[in-house]
Amino acid sequence: MSSAKAKGGRSSAQNVDSLGIRKIHSRHTWKLESISHGKGQPVSRKAVHYVIDEVGKRKDKFHFSKQEIESLCTIFRHLTKSGDKEKIDRNRFRDILHNTFDMTDDILMDRVFKAFDRDNDGQVSMLEWVVGLNTYLRGTLDEKIAFAFTCYSLKGEKHITREEIFQLLKSSVLKV
Repeated sequence: MSSAKAKGGRSSAQNVDSLGIRKIHSRHTWKLESISHGKGQPVSRKAVHYVIDEVGKRKDKFHFSKQEIESLCTIFRHLTKSGDKEKIDRNRFRDILHNTFDMTDDILMDRVFKAFDRDNDGQVSMLEWVVGLNTYLRGTLDEKIAFAFTCYSLKGEKHITREEIFQLLKSSVLKV
């Protein structure tokens, strides 16, 4: 019997996902608590420092600590699966959204992918991953509104058309 169970607490294995990431979820926050550094490839210090430096140059407010950024980089490395490929493609990203955030709407998953893929190369880099999660998980209300607007605007314009809203609402209705 584990010491956590002996003390009446929950076993930490109950909150650990397939990547070895222990997540604590409350109504409004996600906290990355710990990562097991098992089989996955190590994240190069150079890559992590690059992401931290780039984040520091950005005008947008950043809501992760340096340690959390390092954890996000490690998670990213685990998700990329291979050492050659330093990016997450659309299909893998959709799997992550589905498995981690219980997203099931195909249109919305594609739009979230486009919002993360800032350079429009069809893949999410480590920097895009950290910047996207910064807004998605910890953004201010204004940042999240801007993110949602980016997801809902099909053509990337400064406004959302009636047709775009109709398509989103239509796709969000449950089919019985």
